[in-house]
Amino acid sequence: EVFVPLSHAPGHAQVDFGETLGVIDGVECKLHYFAMALPHSDAFFIKAYPAETTEAFCDGHVSAFAFFGGVPLSILYDNTLIAVAKICGDGKRERTRIFSELQSHYLFDDKFGRPGKGNDKGNVEGIIGYGRRNFLVPAPRFNSFDELNARLEEQCLRRQDDTVRGHSEPISERLLRDLDALMALPPTPYDACEKVSTRATSISMVRYRNNDYSVPVAYAHHEVQVRGIMLKACLRHDVHEVVIHCPAVDCTAINERGLRRRGDRPPSTARQAIAKQSLRGAVLREGRHGVRSDALPASSGAKGRGIGSGRTTQRLGPAH
Repeated sequence: EVFVPLSHAPGHAQVDFGETLGVIDGVECKLHYFAMALPHSDAFFIKAYPAETTEAFCDGHVSAFAFFGGVPLSILYDNTLIAVAKICGDGKRERTRIFSELQSHYLFDDKFGRPGKGNDKGNVEGIIGYGRRNFLVPAPRFNSFDELNARLEEQCLRRQDDTVRGHSEPISERLLRDLDALMALPPTPYDACEKVSTRATSISMVRYRNNDYSVPVAYAHHEVQVRGIMLKACLRHDVHEVVIHCPAVDCTAINERGLRRRGDRPPSTARQAIAKQSLRGAVLREGRHGVRSDALPASSGAKGRGIGSGRTTQRLGPAH
């Protein structure tokens, strides 16, 4: 086989999972980390989970969309059983129910690589290796997954200052083109949890993932819905919340989806980081050249891409 470098249009993404070892709350365990890469800019988002489950897959998407402040036009996957129920004879994929819900909520185009051909999504494959070598070696030690993921997000943002081989612009500059091409987020995020309908027993217990959860005696013999993510469980009857067996579970109901105008969406974590980087550069140039921002007329100086209502920033001092 012969390979050639690919050029990627802004606004498209690739997704995959990686594995490594770590220590969480003093216990050594395998970490499964979700990665979403934007190949045009080489920006990416990584989040770790205790297992590569359907809930982790969906929550990774929700977190990545919030991080970038928008939804990619298309996302390229391998043929994970979480998303693909069946590979049809014509090359099309039959989606799983959960993945269909996720895709319908955010309206991105889903694409799939050829079976066994990881190079079809080579950008995110490279990010999986980069994240392991640079973010997760030596084995990370944290009190919780929340602490670990806060650290990973910080490292993803710091990576945007780099200029990768073959490019003259830093990742943050190219990321602006990616962010401009993203679709707006829906008003409410997808409810990234497993939903299972079951019935409470005569002793007011509900079984979920080989564990028994108690409910008030009034709900014995009643149908309930279990909403679970990882080791957390929330139980409902009809539209009423019955009991939460882990207070960290988000039990907010999914509202009817609407569309938000692009101008209404708040700055994403990625955009805020770029804005801070631009501000740091302005302060450095001010100190170097003795130029005060309040001494510049509104129309003076070259304008560059940035964050703000006019989507421009005032450059302080001469460009280099």
